[in-house]
Amino acid sequence: MPAAARPIIHPRKRQETLFLPTIAAEYHIEIAGVLVERELLGKSISVHQESHRLRIDLPEAADSFSNDIRMGMPSMEGDMPDERDYEPHSCLLDSKSSPYVEIRIVRVVVNSLSNLTIDGFDSKDPAHEKLYQATFNEFWQWALSGARDFVDLVRLRGQPSIEPSGRWPNILNAIRLWEIRDGNAHGFPIVVGKGGSILIIGDQAILNTENFDRIQADLANQHGPQVGELLVGEALYLVQSQSQTGPAQATLLAAMGVEVFTKDVMNAIVKEDQKEVLVLLLENPRDWSMAAHGLFHKALPTIVGHDLGPEHKKISGRVQKLFTARNKVAHRGESIDLVEAQGHVAAAKEAIELLRRLRWPTESSQGN
Repeated sequence: MPAAARPIIHPRKRQETLFLPTIAAEYHIEIAGVLVERELLGKSISVHQESHRLRIDLPEAADSFSNDIRMGMPSMEGDMPDERDYEPHSCLLDSKSSPYVEIRIVRVVVNSLSNLTIDGFDSKDPAHEKLYQATFNEFWQWALSGARDFVDLVRLRGQPSIEPSGRWPNILNAIRLWEIRDGNAHGFPIVVGKGGSILIIGDQAILNTENFDRIQADLANQHGPQVGELLVGEALYLVQSQSQTGPAQATLLAAMGVEVFTKDVMNAIVKEDQKEVLVLLLENPRDWSMAAHGLFHKALPTIVGHDLGPEHKKISGRVQKLFTARNKVAHRGESIDLVEAQGHVAAAKEAIELLRRLRWPTESSQGN
């Protein structure tokens, strides 16, 4: 570990010193531009937690952290890289005339006691490799969480323009674990090339010909996304994020989106002789003992004028669970884990797709 990284030496009790070494790692992490006063350049924030300690370093200058970064990669044919394909090479943007500086890269140093030790370490030993990988992954998550929480708190303290921390923040340096012993850093013989950012998506997420044609038709017919759909779209993004409140936010937005779009669709397709009843239902739902889920489950088929079949019934059951989870978060302050939230958001997406078909039936379904 370079001396400039200034690893945090983890204080240990005497009995701990006999058994557990201190492992450290440093990460150069790209963040959305954070405006800071010049007096804060070079400052650090130290965080002491039960499981680990970390320090977030702000750069002193544009080249504070050496990342060995090149602008884009040349193609196989030797063409110049696309200017949009880049990695940041400057830790900060400084116009010199402004009292403020925009931070683009922070360094996060993580230390923790660990069973991993460099003594006798053999990278070819499966047991050693497994322990190293588990430790590496744990440190990685601590570093990303520290950077994420820092950015989230800056946003809450007055910079709302900062983008939410996504799931794949860009780590710009090569990553190695180090053992801190007698004030010196001893590197393990495994180095992971630039951390980078990785997104793995399935075939269903690729824009295919069928969806391209559907989007083209929607745009041609001025059937752009409605408010309820946009809320579910935000939920789809948040449920992938590393934000601490991502799952809860996604669940709340997904439920809001389904409720809003259900009301929009019913208002759009209601028959003339049902309008007054629908107004009473939407404005006074408690008088009808109609919860938000009931609008999708019961009121929607009534307004359509016929049973919506097994697909609606299946989705309706999942939507009910979505609104139950929404109430847990909104009314009781309970948390939602990521896997559960992903299921709820997927249910909302299916509900939106069904509602959209009801709102704008295809020409074939209309018999034209």
